[in-house]
Amino acid sequence: MPQIQNSIKIKAPYEIVFNMTNDIENWPNLFTEYKEAKILYYRQGYVLFQLTTHPDQNQTSRSWISERYFSKKEKRVIARRIYPLLPFKEMNIEWFYTSENGITEMVWMQRFEVDPAAGFTEEQVINHLNKTSVEQLAAIKANIERAVGELR
Repeated sequence: MPQIQNSIKIKAPYEIVFNMTNDIENWPNLFTEYKEAKILYYRQGYVLFQLTTHPDQNQTSRSWISERYFSKKEKRVIARRIYPLLPFKEMNIEWFYTSENGITEMVWMQRFEVDPAAGFTEEQVINHLNKTSVEQLAAIKANIERAVGELR
């Protein structure tokens, strides 16, 4: 199963980074790709949610349901896409956080299997995920650092 990993350092305390990156209803303001984020079910340490993207150049918007297990104490999130899976057969994501001197590093590890019915090669999906992950991590960094700056 292919695995990719991307990370970014954010000039903000861990508590703020963790809280903002796990406030799913606010993801449309944190990420650039999401038009809407809905919580379908929540309990301490677990959330089931639906994401909808902004329309692409063909005016196509995508929507899917995912789940997340998160632990602020362990500085870790485990997530997986549930439905629909396409273009994947499986998509699992782990987020890890480390923090030192007011700088928090956030690491995304994505493990997945491409569904042949999607019409994409594994290499195409890896390239796409690496590109969009870097873009989204940069957006998260900018938005969190802006918010922290406004608090000072």
